[in-house]
Amino acid sequence: MVQVEFVDASGTRLGEASAAASNVAPEQEVNTKAQGLDQITTKVTCRITDVTRYAS
Repeated sequence: MVQVEFVDASGTRLGEASAAASNVAPEQEVNTKAQGLDQITTKVTCRITDVTRYAS
């Protein structure tokens, strides 16, 4: 489980979202999509704010 925040060029927080992936092995890379509830029309940067790993 990954939590991300969306910030603008000045670093102002515009929104947040969560993403999840399952069955990820150690050292494995996974692409997933995080989508928030707010509509943002400006260019944003995504920052990871938290990662939680649950045992399989």
